[in-house]
Amino acid sequence: MSFHKVFLEEVVSFYSGKSIKPGGKGIYPVYGSNGIIGWDNNYKYKNSVIIGRVGAYCGSIEYCKEFFWASDNTIVAEAKENFYVKYVYYLLKDLNLNNYAGGSAQPLLTQTVIKKISIPVPSLPTQQKIAGILSAYDDLIENNTRRIEILEEMARILYREWFVKFRFPGHEAVQFVESELGLIPEGWEVKTINDITLEIIDYRGKTPKKLGSDWSESGILAISAKNVKQGKLINLHQSKYVDEALYKKWMKSELLKGDILMTSEAPLGELYYLVNYQKFCLSQRIYSIRANPNIIHPSILYSNLSSPQTQSEIISRQSGTTVYGIRQTELRRVPLIIPTKEIQKIAAPMLENFFRKIDNLDQKNINLRKTRDLLLPRLISGEIDVENLAINTGIQP
Repeated sequence: MSFHKVFLEEVVSFYSGKSIKPGGKGIYPVYGSNGIIGWDNNYKYKNSVIIGRVGAYCGSIEYCKEFFWASDNTIVAEAKENFYVKYVYYLLKDLNLNNYAGGSAQPLLTQTVIKKISIPVPSLPTQQKIAGILSAYDDLIENNTRRIEILEEMARILYREWFVKFRFPGHEAVQFVESELGLIPEGWEVKTINDITLEIIDYRGKTPKKLGSDWSESGILAISAKNVKQGKLINLHQSKYVDEALYKKWMKSELLKGDILMTSEAPLGELYYLVNYQKFCLSQRIYSIRANPNIIHPSILYSNLSSPQTQSEIISRQSGTTVYGIRQTELRRVPLIIPTKEIQKIAAPMLENFFRKIDNLDQKNINLRKTRDLLLPRLISGEIDVENLAINTGIQP
């Protein structure tokens, strides 16, 4: 397979993004260094790659096939003739452009620097084949992500209808009574998190050094607040590890299936439901909440904690000066509405089914990303020869 060395400026035309007010409304996406930051009725580019130019997301890479606007925190890269734009997208991802950033106060990418990066490039048909292979993984990930979003919305709707609006099966025949959280169906109760949990695991102050040890190169993942966002585990590739000996010292109470991870600060209130057993070491700025199944099913507690009403209650109890968080004593005082066991028996299997499907799809995406990321540098470098492969890229001649 023939690759030849060129400078990046021979492959790509670079343009500086233009300032625009973030968060607006319109029909075209506005990209900043961290992805879409708003919408506008104006556009400037199409079918191009967006590079984060400055700050924490310096070197980030996005691709937009349709019309879009790019803010002044970005550089736009358009593929030149005989270069395929999706190949350029994967090429730029492989370059790890943040390594080329300068700046003293914060990272900064300049066109002057990145234009002179030397890269190997193959023929246009080979570019299209490489992009086709990698795009197949991204298409599967996107499809799974859409399915996850649908399942998440179904779970939210079920919880909102049954446990917030009280439109559960047979609600027409139920009387309502006063409670500290307003009118609730007769037979339902208001209890605190302390009342309905078996345990809140809190190892936030522990570190390997305090336990006479150190982090490991591999072993058991240590989960912290930075790993939990919007019901998912993220950035696991950046996580640290502990060995079995340190894990036993650290995790005197191990996580169980059905436990709910909740960030205690920076940010507060992000949640992850262990619908399946996963062996983790619980690290900085995170609790594990274990429901008492005799009072509330874990899937219903997770849905309750995720609801806007309970999230507002949690946020209202935060404290701190520079970083805001919630103490365990305050978390235990948060009041929740607890439905009857009869209603829980109907709702819990449905919620659990949603969350299990979400988790399965999320695990598939994790594996797809791992495989794609392993293939990416090998394809871009030419280590894997695709020249003679018959690949349907879906590209029109």
